[in-house]
Amino acid sequence: MPANYILSSMISEVLSGSGADKAGLTKGSVITAIDGTTVDGMEALQEQLQYYRVGDKVTLTVQTPGKDGEYEKNDVEVTLGKQS
Repeated sequence: MPANYILSSMISEVLSGSGADKAGLTKGSVITAIDGTTVDGMEALQEQLQYYRVGDKVTLTVQTPGKDGEYEKNDVEVTLGKQS
């Protein structure tokens, strides 16, 4: 996975009860796509999110850190909430 993904679209916090929490996302996961559209950083992710509303369901492609330190690709469905 390119280093720019890690630096710019890594999940730094997951609030208890949030859509991310309910989808099983964890701190350290890296978002690489939303509904099949590649995002290479926070700016690109925010640009894509402008097309959705609170309550919409989206599929995020994420790289999740494994126990061995390697990242594993996963697709998860998330219901969007309000940005905190």
